[in-house]
Amino acid sequence: LSTLGRTKHKEDEDNKKGILNALFLKRLFYVLKTGMPSFWCRETAFALLLATVLFIRTFMTLFINDIIGSFVHHLTSRDAKGCRQLLLKLLTVGVPLSLLNASLKFFTSALAIFVREKITFKCHEMYMQNMNYYKANKIGTSKLEAADQLIAEDIQKFSTTLCEVYSNMLKPVVDFIIFSIQLARWLGIRGPLGMYAWFSFASWVYSL
Repeated sequence: LSTLGRTKHKEDEDNKKGILNALFLKRLFYVLKTGMPSFWCRETAFALLLATVLFIRTFMTLFINDIIGSFVHHLTSRDAKGCRQLLLKLLTVGVPLSLLNASLKFFTSALAIFVREKITFKCHEMYMQNMNYYKANKIGTSKLEAADQLIAEDIQKFSTTLCEVYSNMLKPVVDFIIFSIQLARWLGIRGPLGMYAWFSFASWVYSL
């Protein structure tokens, strides 16, 4: 019976891993508040700059799509002069677009470094208080194995993943907003609303 009890307890602990609950969100909010302590901090500024670059990149993508569409029109019309002008315009736009792509990587990496710096300082502050460093390494069976390595490596992995998730989640939101506005300009408000309603209905039917 005791073996079965221990096995059941272990299964319950395994089932609790990876659960998105209030405790997880509370801890995540605490870590995010540590990494971005205020709205006027350096980390928030870089997060806003990253969002701004994503907006500009999406507008540039729409502009390039317009150029490609016009190029196909001039090409089918055998308008050599128009094709040359559009190719020159495309080459001119390619340079700032490359800079935008590079700046996305730069702001994402810089934000990860700044968040990592704040969280690491906080961990070191807590680690050195009330002899926590001794308790974590020397006392009992609940001591932390390689606590220094956890602070050095795990925080770096967490910060990098957090900023990548932020960038990857923000991009489709920005694309959705801007493309919806562009569709509304071309087709009216019924165009995007009808398309999204159809996609929602199709997803609901597929889930049945």
